[in-house]
Amino acid sequence: MTGKITTKNAMLRYCFIQLLLWSQFCCCTSFATVYMNGKGVSNALVGVAFAIGNLLAFIIQPMLSSIADRGKKVTVTQMAILMYIAMFILEGITMINGIPIIAVTLIYSLIFMIIQNTPVVVNGLGIYYMDRGASINYGVSRGLGSVFFSFLSLLLGRLVTLTSYRTVAYAQIILAVATMLALTLMPTPRDVLSDNISPEDNANNSDTSYISFIKRNPSFMLYFLGMGLIMILYNFYNNFTINVVKNVGAGSEEMGVLLAIAAIAEVPAMFAFDYLSKKFPIKNLLILSSIGFIVRGSLMTFAVGVTGLYMSSAVQFMGFALFMPGMVKLSDKYFGEGDKNKAQGLLQSTMSFGAIIGSIVGGSMIDVIGVKSVMGVMLIVSVIGTIMAVFALEKFCGKKVVTENKV
Repeated sequence: MTGKITTKNAMLRYCFIQLLLWSQFCCCTSFATVYMNGKGVSNALVGVAFAIGNLLAFIIQPMLSSIADRGKKVTVTQMAILMYIAMFILEGITMINGIPIIAVTLIYSLIFMIIQNTPVVVNGLGIYYMDRGASINYGVSRGLGSVFFSFLSLLLGRLVTLTSYRTVAYAQIILAVATMLALTLMPTPRDVLSDNISPEDNANNSDTSYISFIKRNPSFMLYFLGMGLIMILYNFYNNFTINVVKNVGAGSEEMGVLLAIAAIAEVPAMFAFDYLSKKFPIKNLLILSSIGFIVRGSLMTFAVGVTGLYMSSAVQFMGFALFMPGMVKLSDKYFGEGDKNKAQGLLQSTMSFGAIIGSIVGGSMIDVIGVKSVMGVMLIVSVIGTIMAVFALEKFCGKKVVTENKV
């Protein structure tokens, strides 16, 4: 397919990719512990797998972001398809009967690495289309992802209870295939170049040095570090939800409800984000997001029953729900063509940063000091991260808004 992508087709197709992406996230992260425990992997090894996978993702994300910014040899669409092919193969291997526990651990490290990098590529695809005339509402498309995350959480929680942990793997494989098919329907970035940007300019309009990017944006990097600290507790909770739920006497089905509440709570804020960003400075929305993470973290840390956990999930609307579209909007507004994907890639990698620490500490310490104590320490770290993030945003957003590369 060639030519300029139409608004209707761009939005419909991009929404479909987002909902599949976040459904896959539900399987590969939130239910990964359930599946790995079912295969005989201990909580400590689950933590190791999360840590290794997210460390690899953290290392690779800058490279993927640079490729997404340049798009010279490999398009972001092609990168995404290759990622899902790899996930399909890896998940299939874990389903082999009698596979050693260490093999499952190492394979899931690779799966975690891939799934953490997919939002960088898919978000980069959206930014590319938006800068070339396609009217894509990121908040709405991401909100639909949350809707399907919610639906799948309820479905998987129920199916795992009724059948077995292997249902998680079946769901992952089906979603990987569906996502690959959806990606093939999207025009490649080379097919939707703006009339104002030549292929040569598009390929060479990026400063490929991350060191240069970091030196030019110290306050942005402080925000990145602050969000990384905030994400430690957030990712621990996501990766070890089943342990948190069991700690209050519940199980897989209640875990599905918990995840569904959080996902549904995200939807109104994500759908309304484009409107909110026109009424309020992006800085204020991201500050509210940072505070929202702390409110949710406090509620889940001090919850004494499953009702308290449900309440913490309901607060998702003012934390993660504002951060995801907010980081894309911040990157698009304050950075030029060649740096947009570097910026959003770094902010996306705060998830990996937090997951590395949360997995190592959480996986090794859950059985030693208990879930509550682990979350209590991480909550203190998150408060420190919030203070850093708020200070950095106040400083960074005082910059001149970059508009010269908008088309």
